[in-house]
Amino acid sequence: MALAGRRTREIQDDELVTELHRQYEGFVRLFGRAPTHIDSHHHAHFIPQVWKHVVRFAGETGLPLRLDRQHAISTQGVKGVDNFISNFYAENVSAHFILAALTRAAAGKEQSVELMCHPGFIDKIALQSSYCYPRLDELDVLTSATLKQDILAQGFRLGTYNDL
Repeated sequence: MALAGRRTREIQDDELVTELHRQYEGFVRLFGRAPTHIDSHHHAHFIPQVWKHVVRFAGETGLPLRLDRQHAISTQGVKGVDNFISNFYAENVSAHFILAALTRAAAGKEQSVELMCHPGFIDKIALQSSYCYPRLDELDVLTSATLKQDILAQGFRLGTYNDL
């Protein structure tokens, strides 16, 4: 496994399982409830060594799992959305892009779609990110006056992983 361009020791399977349980238990302690779903930063849970444990953990806890069904990976019956849109950035940040993706999803008889997005405001922390100013563009698109109605008109509604 490489982190920041440096080779690190191999992570042991038991360490992965322990970490999954610790993060889950920490979340429950902090928020007083289970998380709505499982995902990871930069999709680290798709790494094959990690994936097998995450799928098993999702099954044990009954939590939905962020899935990218474009990849032929076994989900072993774990719940997740039908379509995960991960390319809503750069030139794709537009209402047209979202609506076109939903049109394709509807044509494919997909009932649930997750749009990965990173809207936000600028603050000292955000200024440290290379994706600082594009967050404002995303925020403008996602909060536009007409987008919600256009999404509803296509037969979709805004929801959460709790709706699966």
